[in-house]
Amino acid sequence: MSLSLIELYSHPPVNRISEFGDFAKQLDVAEVIKKYRALVQCAPHRHETGKRYFVESHDWFIGHKNSNRKEEHLAGAIFNACKSGETVKLPDGRKLDIIDYQFPLKTRQGDKGIGKVDLFGVIDSHIPCVIELKVAGKKGRKPDTPLRAFLEGLAYCAIVESNMSAITHEAKTNFGLKFKKPRPHLMVLAPENYWDYYVGKKAAGDWAQALKNIINEVSQQLKIQIQFLSIENAEFDWGEGQL
Repeated sequence: MSLSLIELYSHPPVNRISEFGDFAKQLDVAEVIKKYRALVQCAPHRHETGKRYFVESHDWFIGHKNSNRKEEHLAGAIFNACKSGETVKLPDGRKLDIIDYQFPLKTRQGDKGIGKVDLFGVIDSHIPCVIELKVAGKKGRKPDTPLRAFLEGLAYCAIVESNMSAITHEAKTNFGLKFKKPRPHLMVLAPENYWDYYVGKKAAGDWAQALKNIINEVSQQLKIQIQFLSIENAEFDWGEGQL
């Protein structure tokens, strides 16, 4: 497949409920790894144009319940909670701190297909973490598939890796952090009802095992830690009320 990694996560079958499971089973992992490495080489470098990664204007944010920007609102609410002193504990006991949301990657408006990292975190004060956040759809609207979430997050990890030197410098200047990993950790994070939606969808088929196989191989080959996590035991306000 000649698509770039950015084009791949936007490829229609990746986000179709009835297709993404079979697509995952047929996906050539070696090609995905090749695309990752290619994106590292050609990623935009916003710092070279004088733009920053950690945006100082990012502060206390609560979305409106009638807006469609659900993931941004949830990201802002989690960011707010962490700024207020809430601690995020990972299943393995490590501590996750959220230091920014809607983390920019583009150099210019024309950087097609590149969005923003929903949440940028740090694990145990030294491991940078790209967090791709997903929420369940409302009123019959389907959310992005787990495959789409993984491939999008992986693409953003490649761009972050390509700019790690500049990002590390900013993190040290802004937060006193010292990143010790050349590649960020990748986390796909969503409320329980998002995972319940896809686990219960017969039309999606046996997608979980196929995706697990891809993740294991990518993780091993790229030496990057990848986690799919559910938000549990959390209370904070966002555009939907309390989670």
